Amino acid sequence: MPRFAAPRASRRKGGDRLLHRERRKAIRFPMPRARQVDQPHSSHKRRWGLAFLLLAFLMAEGPFLSLDAQAQTNLLEWLVNTGSGKGRKDKAGAQRPKVPKLLRELRQKARGGDVAAMLRLARAHDPDSIGFEVPGARKSLVEAARWYRRAAQAGDAAAQYRLARIVHLGGKGIRQSASTALVLYRAAARQGHPQAMLWLGWALLHGEGTRKDPEKAREWLQKAAEAKERRAMTALGLIYLTGEGAPRNLKLAKEWFSRAAEQQEPWAINNLAAMHEMGWGIPKDKKKAAALYERATALGLRQAAANLARLKSAESTSGQTKTTDSNNLPPASFLEKENPATKGKADFLRR
Repeated sequence: MPRFAAPRASRRKGGDRLLHRERRKAIRFPMPRARQVDQPHSSHKRRWGLAFLLLAFLMAEGPFLSLDAQAQTNLLEWLVNTGSGKGRKDKAGAQRPKVPKLLRELRQKARGGDVAAMLRLARAHDPDSIGFEVPGARKSLVEAARWYRRAAQAGDAAAQYRLARIVHLGGKGIRQSASTALVLYRAAARQGHPQAMLWLGWALLHGEGTRKDPEKAREWLQKAAEAKERRAMTALGLIYLTGEGAPRNLKLAKEWFSRAAEQQEPWAINNLAAMHEMGWGIPKDKKKAAALYERATALGLRQAAANLARLKSAESTSGQTKTTDSNNLPPASFLEKENPATKGKADFLRR
């Protein structure tokens, strides 16, 4: 029997067709035939054919011969370019735009492992980054996250923090993940990144992506506040004011609020005004509270505007002195829009 004889079943009637069908099933993904370099593409052949057909029509009808030499030359060049597909890269026939030199150089450096180039590209693509535009780089959160990720893997703290913010908030093409953001916050915080320390403390304080740990949260917020992160100063003052994460200490709360207020932090000014209004650790002073509410309102804090309107309404009530209930105290916090977990909710100070 021959060495490569077909199986007995294939020698029956119709066996050759059965064997051929089985072979076709086995070859699921055939490799494409290698194209010769000097062999034109089939679409180029069609374009050449159409170009010569048009040229033959023009010569047969006579308009081509009636043109002057320069016009004939221009028409022939146009037909050659049309037939060869010169300058056409896509099916629609539109010419692909050239990549600007700066963008091309940044991509080459980034692919070669240059972390600074990766970070520059990520910021150029980041829709929230202003002042880092690169000609030709379109705004795309996914593209920005891709370059931030490569820079973060190389150990860049700024890239780790920014990627953590993107993953924490989510967005178009980005799945939100608080646990992944926590890992990135921690990696950047260990390198001394102040904003990463702030958000790591916030996540530990509120149990975002992990279990609540107020003591660890206070430690990271303390480090961020010492690094002159004004929102961390406000958060630390709120911890000492409410007693969550540390024993209640109104003196320290006022101190941290005042330090953040010196850096024009609106929530710190609002919280300091609330302390003056309520008389927490300091004598009550409605006029000073109103002045501080106005200052925070001028910085764009809507909650301060609401507190100011409430305070003026209470003062305008003639012959009545209202006692403030502990469940209806001035709202205070250190974040307003950036908190994805409590968006639209107000944090209330409680005695």
